[in-house]
Amino acid sequence: MLKSFSFRIGLLFFALSAALLMGLRIFSYQQTIVTEEQEIRQIIQAHEDEIEHGIDRDGQRYATYLVDALTGQPDDKHLILAMKSGGKLHGNLKQWPAAIGKADGWYEAKVLFGRRTRAVDALVLLRHFKGGHRLLVGYDLARLEATKKALVPALIRDVWISVFAALLLTLLLLFLISRRLETVNEAYRHVMAGEIDFRVKDDGSRDEFAQLSQNFNDMMDWVASLISTLQDSTNSIAHDLRTPLARMRLRLQQMEQQPGLDAARHAALAECIEDIDQLTDIFNGILRIAKAEDLSIAREFDAVDLRRMLEDLADYYGAYLEGEGQGIALDLPAHPLYALGDRHLLSQGMANLIGNASKYGGAGGRISLSLKPSARQKGMVEMTVSDKGPGIPAEFRERVKERFFRMDASRNSPGLGLGLNLADAVVRLHRGKLLLEDNAPGLRCVVLLPELPHGVKPS
Repeated sequence: MLKSFSFRIGLLFFALSAALLMGLRIFSYQQTIVTEEQEIRQIIQAHEDEIEHGIDRDGQRYATYLVDALTGQPDDKHLILAMKSGGKLHGNLKQWPAAIGKADGWYEAKVLFGRRTRAVDALVLLRHFKGGHRLLVGYDLARLEATKKALVPALIRDVWISVFAALLLTLLLLFLISRRLETVNEAYRHVMAGEIDFRVKDDGSRDEFAQLSQNFNDMMDWVASLISTLQDSTNSIAHDLRTPLARMRLRLQQMEQQPGLDAARHAALAECIEDIDQLTDIFNGILRIAKAEDLSIAREFDAVDLRRMLEDLADYYGAYLEGEGQGIALDLPAHPLYALGDRHLLSQGMANLIGNASKYGGAGGRISLSLKPSARQKGMVEMTVSDKGPGIPAEFRERVKERFFRMDASRNSPGLGLGLNLADAVVRLHRGKLLLEDNAPGLRCVVLLPELPHGVKPS
C-alpha cells in the first residue's frame, strides 16, 4: 500500500489539508483572543482619556469625583479605577499594587479591588499628572480567561472537524482518481485477456486522464496494426516456404530411390532430407509458439478438466514411454480440478514437458505426473512433471525458456530448443507460471494456473 502512488498522494493531500484547516481554526482562535484583549485595552484607554480630559478641563478634584462616581455604582464590575493624590487612594482599588512600576504605561499585575477577597490578574494603565497625582485604570482579566476557557472546547471540536473534513476530501480525491484510472486499468485487463480491439470510450472531458485514454487507444491501434502485419507476414511465409520445402524433399526422396545410387550419395541425400525435416520442424514450432502467444485466443477459452486432460496424456504417452524403457506415475486428486483455457494448447504444452522429461530422464527412468491445489498460491492449481535425469543448473533455469536456447551439454542431442519456450508461452497465455525446480536428482516442472471453481461458467 505504501508503494501505491494514489495512497502517497492521498496521504500528502490529507496531511496538507488537515494542517491547513487546523491552522485556520487555531488562527481564528488566536484572533478571537487578540480581539478580546484589544477591546479590553480600548475600554481602559477610553476611561483614561475621559478622566484625563476632566483633569485638563476642571482640575484634579473633578477627576477624583469622577473616579468615585464611576466606582460607586459600577456598570462594569471588571473595571478598575484608582486615583492616588498624596497619601489618599480614591476608587475601587483596596491597595496600590506593589508590582506597578513608576513609569507610565501598560502593566499586568495582581490587584485587589471592589468586594473581592483575593487578588486577581488584571491589565492596567498607569498615568502620572502634575502635583504628584497618579491614575490607574485597569480591567480584570477574568473575562479574557473565561473567553479562552469557552473557546478551548470549541477549538478541540473544530480541530476534529477539520481532520474529518480533510479525510472526507482525501477519500473523495482518491475515489475520483481511482475511478478514472480504473477505466484505463480495465482496458489493460481486456487487452491482456486477448481483446486487442478493445478501446477506452471518450467521456468528452479534456483532462490528463482523457489524454491518457487517448494515448492508450492510439497505442492499441498501432499494436493491432503490427499484429496484423505480423500475422499476414507469417501466413505469407507459411504459404511461400512450405510448398517449396515439400517439393524439395519429394525430389530428394525420388533421387534417393533411383537404382544404382552409390552409398556416399545415398547418405548425402538422406542428410539433406533430414535437414529439410528439421527446417520444417523449426518452422512449425515457431508457428505453434506464435499461436500460443496470440492473446486473441483467450476470448475462446472454456473450462478445462485438468484431471481428465492429464489422464489422456498419460494414456497417449504410456506405450511410447514403455518402448523407451520408461514409465509414468500419476498422482491425481479424487475430484476434478478446472482451469479456464484452451485444452489443445494446454495439452501441447504439457506434452512438451513430458517429452522433455522422457528425453533427459534416461532409460529405466520414471516420470511423475501430478495435479493438486497449489499450496504456494491460493486460488491456483499445480500440474507437475518430474524426472530423475541430470536436471538444469539454477543459473540456466530461466534461460532455457528462451527460444532456441540450448545448454552446451545438450547441443549434441536431437532437439530445436523450442519445447520449453512453447510450454512457457502456453502457460503465460493462461495467466500462469512455469517454474523449473531441482528434483534432487532431476528436474521438476511446475505449472501454476488460476483455478476455475467447478460449476462457474467463464464470462
